[in-house]
Amino acid sequence: MDKENEKNLQAVNSRRTEKIMSQYRKHLMACLAIILIEFIFSRYMVDFILDEKLYRTGGMLFWGLLSCILTQFVFVLLIAVLIRGGGYTKIRALLYEECDPFAYETCLSKLHAPLARESGAVLKALAQCCQGNSQKAEETLKKINPYKLRGEDKLEYYLLMSELCFAKGEEMRVAEFERVYLTGVEKNQREQKCFQRFCANNHRLWAMKNKDYPAAHRFLFEQRALSGRKCEKYSVIKYSMLEAEIHAGLGETKSARINLEYVIAEGERLAQVQQAKELLRKLDEAGEKES
Repeated sequence: MDKENEKNLQAVNSRRTEKIMSQYRKHLMACLAIILIEFIFSRYMVDFILDEKLYRTGGMLFWGLLSCILTQFVFVLLIAVLIRGGGYTKIRALLYEECDPFAYETCLSKLHAPLARESGAVLKALAQCCQGNSQKAEETLKKINPYKLRGEDKLEYYLLMSELCFAKGEEMRVAEFERVYLTGVEKNQREQKCFQRFCANNHRLWAMKNKDYPAAHRFLFEQRALSGRKCEKYSVIKYSMLEAEIHAGLGETKSARINLEYVIAEGERLAQVQQAKELLRKLDEAGEKES
């Protein structure tokens, strides 16, 4: 029965990912078509309208028309990029809004983006962690050169590495991650904010390991305040699970249950759902012993 359910789930996942990839390809083809048409039009304007005769008769008119053509080309190029971005947004929504890391990883595997290979690998590792497959995620992360990463991709890489090290009992490596990360932080507000989020996450992990739950709650609040993805469903579920663990450690079982029930109800195929069920089971067992 379980094998049959698994086959049905794989079939549904395959149809779903193919539909999303079909939509992505349509956006990509529209983007390329717009760029091609605009390139042909701009070339026509330059070759046949902005001729040498026009340049000789009216220099200002020539340069004015040329600037208009270039401005139009840049504007249309931006529109084309936004259209392509709309296709990628549909793929991204699989994890961040629909909480389906399996379909998300499948779609990422079908993308061909050699210029973004490192960032794509980080996203794939994130999807694998969200599936509960830490070993596969670690293997993916080992193939990444972190020095080629920037911004959110770099942050996500080090966040995942820290989480995996704490899970394996190798938390002493985290200090080295912070040192390496800091050496590559650029002098701009965005990079510094990402580093602050990384440090807040590490402090929370240390506090949880030491069972200092008030400090863990404070660092989680700081981490969430620095995050720019507070409203995305995946982020809400992730932080709800972390809050539940902290409330459970503080003995605030009612608050923990509220968060856990939300994770179970809304988490779909995320690994946090199983984690929430396990923690809820432990709370139920502890409640029965007390009664």
